Amino acid sequence: MRSVQQLIKFPSFKRWAIVGTFTLIIDYLIFIFLYSRNISIFLSNFYSGFVSIMFNYLAHSFWTFEGKRNHFISGIKYLTTFILIWILGSYILNYFILTGFEAKIAKLMYLPIITPLSYFLLKIFVFRF
Repeated sequence: MRSVQQLIKFPSFKRWAIVGTFTLIIDYLIFIFLYSRNISIFLSNFYSGFVSIMFNYLAHSFWTFEGKRNHFISGIKYLTTFILIWILGSYILNYFILTGFEAKIAKLMYLPIITPLSYFLLKIFVFRF
């Protein structure tokens, strides 16, 4: 198993972090906008995730993991991964909100759980070499 230092040396990890940062900003801003207009947690999280995932897929596919593959197949795998991450993330987000955290804070709190899982699922399941 590779250490964290070895992992960070990979160009794909650095590109993944850059794309992820922009994806996070898109996701967070849309979520806060929708949730502040009394749209449910699940729908706000879904819509923000859906918009940000379009950017995320294209950036990861063509830049991070430099995919030269059948985009229909990788798109299906990516969508499957997104749905799994969205379901898990929505339940974690809802839990944090129900335990008293503001939505703005809760949306950031679940990242340490979801982010590593997302990276490894994308690298192994969707964009495997």
